[in-house]
This record gives sequence, C-alpha cells and structure tokens, in this order.
Amino acid sequence: MWTPVCQWRYDSIQITKQYKPIRGIWQKDTILCKPFTLKLRSGSDSISASYVWNTLDSVREIYVTKAGLYNITISNQCGSLQDSVSIDADSIPTISYKTDTLICDKDSFQITRKGFSRWTSVKWNDGSTDSSRKLSKAGIYTVNISNSCKSYTDTIKLQMGKIPKPFSLGNILWCDNYQLVQTVNDNSFANIRWSTGDTGRQLKIKDTGLITATAESICGTSSANFRVERGFSPIINLGSDTLICDAASWQIVPVSIKFLSQIQWENGSAANIRIVNAQGKYWATGTNNCGTATDSVSIAFLNSPKVKAPSDRSFCDFVSPIPTLTANALGGPGQYKWNTGETGLSIKGNSAGLYIITASNACGAHSDTVNIRVFASPKPDLGLDTAFCGLFSYPLTVGNGYQLVTWSNNSTANTITATQYGKYSVRVTDFNGCTGSDEMMIGSNCKLIWYMPTAFSPNGDGKNDVWGPTIKDVQELKIAIYNRWGEKIWENREGQTEWDGTYGNAMAADGVYTWIASFRSNFKPYYKSGVLTLMR
Repeated sequence: MWTPVCQWRYDSIQITKQYKPIRGIWQKDTILCKPFTLKLRSGSDSISASYVWNTLDSVREIYVTKAGLYNITISNQCGSLQDSVSIDADSIPTISYKTDTLICDKDSFQITRKGFSRWTSVKWNDGSTDSSRKLSKAGIYTVNISNSCKSYTDTIKLQMGKIPKPFSLGNILWCDNYQLVQTVNDNSFANIRWSTGDTGRQLKIKDTGLITATAESICGTSSANFRVERGFSPIINLGSDTLICDAASWQIVPVSIKFLSQIQWENGSAANIRIVNAQGKYWATGTNNCGTATDSVSIAFLNSPKVKAPSDRSFCDFVSPIPTLTANALGGPGQYKWNTGETGLSIKGNSAGLYIITASNACGAHSDTVNIRVFASPKPDLGLDTAFCGLFSYPLTVGNGYQLVTWSNNSTANTITATQYGKYSVRVTDFNGCTGSDEMMIGSNCKLIWYMPTAFSPNGDGKNDVWGPTIKDVQELKIAIYNRWGEKIWENREGQTEWDGTYGNAMAADGVYTWIASFRSNFKPYYKSGVLTLMR
C-alpha cells in the first residue's frame, strides 16, 4: 500500500479454507463374535476438528472390545456433527443335550435350553424351531443351532417307557368248555407273557387252574395270578306242550333241571313243580353263575266231547217241509258229523233209517243215534159221489183197524147210514198215529122245482095265511125279506121255509116287500129275488 507520507507499506494475511464436519463414524451397526477388537474411525483428514466419544476418548480413532452403543461429537469452526454406531457381540453357539435318554412313568420329556442369543436360530428335524421343547414320543431328535459365529448340530435319542402296574385280573368261571378268552386291558405298553407259555394280550383258556400273567417293558415287570374254574350253564326243559283231558288242574313237572342255583316261574314261584288250572303258556327261568336258561310249555284243558241226539221220531208219509233233526252238544267243544256225511249239530231228515251223530275232539269221540220211522197214512175210501131222488138210506163205511174214526156228523162208528143229501166226510187215525180222510157228496138227481108266490094275506082265515116257496130238490136254502127302507125284517132258519107276516112280536104292515133267496140243487148254486105283497 502506498501513502504520501509513508510511501509504500506492506502487510500479509493467511487465509485457510475450512469445511463443516459431514462424516461421522465410518463403521455401520454390526454384530461381532466374542472376543473381538474393533477400530472405530470418524471424521476426515481434510478438516481440523475436535472429537469427543462417549468413551471419553478425544481422538479421531478408537479401539473397542465390548458390545455397546458408541457416540461421537465432531466439532470445528464451521459446525459440529453427532453420530453413533451399535456394536453387538454374540458367542459361538454350543449345545449338549442328553442322548439315549430313557424316561419311565412320564407322559413327556422337557428339553430346556437357555442362553441362546436372539440371533441364534434353532431348527429340529421335525420342523420345530423352539429352543425349549416337551417331547411326548420316543424317537431320535436332531437339532441345528446357528448364528453368525458358527453352526452346531446335536442329536438326542429319547425312549419313553412305563413301569408295568399290577394287573386287575379276577378269577374266571369257564362255562360249558366253550372257547373262553382272557384279555389283558392293563399295561397296554408292555409285552404280556403267560405262565402257559403263550404271549400276547389275549389268552385262550384251555384248562382250569392257576395262571400267571406277566407284563414286561423297558422300565420293569409286573405279575398277577388268576384262577380258572369249571362251570356249566343251567339246563331247564319243561317238556312238550300238553293237552289235559277232563281234568281241572295239572302238575307241570320239568323233564330236566340241571346246574341251577335258582328257578323262578312266571308267577314268582321258586318251586320245582308248578300246579296250573287254566289254559295258557307257562315258563320257568333257571340261573347260575354261567347264565340263564328259560323254557316254556303250553297247557291246554279240554273236556271230552259228548252229544245227545234228538229222540226217535215217527213220520206219517214224507212230510214237507223236511223237518230238522237237532242234537245237543254236551261236554267239551268238538267237531260234529252225521253218518250221512253232513256236519254240524242239525240236519234235515224224514227218510226212514238210523241217523248217527259223532262228536270228536283231541280228547276222544262220542256218538248217539236217532231212529226215524216213516208210516203210510191210512186212506179210507167212501166211494164215488152219488145222487138219489126222494127218500134214501145209504151206508158209508171205513172198515176196521183204526184207533179213532170221526165223521162229519160227529159219529165215531166205523159205519154210518146217510139219509140226507149233502157232503159226508170221515177222518181216521191208525195205531201209528197217522191220519187219513175222505169225503163223499150225495146229491139229488130229481128235477128242480122252484115257485115263489107274489102275495099273501095273513089274516087268520086259514087261507093263504103264510108266504113261502114251493120247492123240490133244494138244499141249503136261505131266504131274507126286506121292507121298503131296506131293513131286513125276516130270515128263515134251518128247516124253516114260510113267513107268517110278523115282525118282531107284532104284525107287519101291509105293503110291498123284497125277498132274496139262495140255495143249491144238484151241486149247483142258485140265487133268486123278487117282491111280495102283504094284504090283510
């Protein structure tokens, strides 16, 4: 620099270029295996700065031998920078499990391993990644343990076993020599050996006596005894179904009873013999230690059949409709058959002969008879119808050999004499009780005469005092007279043919009256009518 006073003057200044710290610890977070010595560098050579570590070191580079978090502060005139690094330490993994281990009377085996770092991986041959395990199955287990320091493999052979416990065997009843098997359900993990030389969990019983069963396992043995005794199943046989004839009760006596400790009937009875009095099915049950036997028998009660045929019967000729013969069933029920081949208690029969009915059932048969007799009815013969004219005397006879004779005129003689026209009938009964009858008509062969006057005068002068017909060869005459009002005032009685003109107890009034008459002549009917005049 130049000045007028001082002229040239000279001076100097040194200028240095400086940078703010921009780089901290060079080392990244890491994991190291123990033991270790690690150099930690920081900052850069191009800056002038101060260094302060949390280890109290004040240098740019330090050496560490322990795991931990390391911090540094780097400062200069341009600023400061803080940085940190994490150093972790891991040990070389080692394991040493027990091998060929036998575990008795445990359900599982616990494997516990502590001290593995969090960077140690565990992998078993069955895929598990647990460092502590509970093993419940026998077998060979292989585990691989590794970290950044080393990998290590170990193997454990595990055997699980139980000490056989005492058997819960009871004595055996061997019934009927049937195949019997004794099964051991205890100690399922063990091998079973029998004192008979057999092995396995089942023993086929072949004989009686004392037998020992032994259970063997890798942890020990256990034995037990049981006894086989001979027995037989009960037998009860009540016999075949039975029909009891004509009895009110029956004893059921079993055909066979064997090996029973107790018998019981369906009604609760414990007696060996059962008395029954009703039809039905009966059963008994026998029991013992070998089981139960039951048998039944059906008992039926039946009375022998008996049948009573109807009384002997007699018929006159062949009657119609045909009569029924009915027998009575007595005794027990049964089947009924006649010697005609018909079945049932009743048949139709009017033919002469011996009829036999037989009743039968399981208890037997019984028969009875009815005798049917058929007699010819008597046939009296009075002869042909005849006719006479005027007075006559004609004998009618039925002959002899009858127990009873009855004529229409109530005569009981074998012979009567007919003196009048008309019908004559007779009924006879023979000594078999059979009846017969006949009839005969005696008529008139004279010429019919019929005249009826038209007037009369009942005045008591002895002339024309009565009114009536003039007739000949007339039978069964009936006459009725009616007044003009239609009132019947007179009719003839048997043998009467004339009217005297009275009505009641008085004289009838003069006037015209109507008459009506009916009669028979020569077996023909006639009807007449007309009027008459009453005059006094």
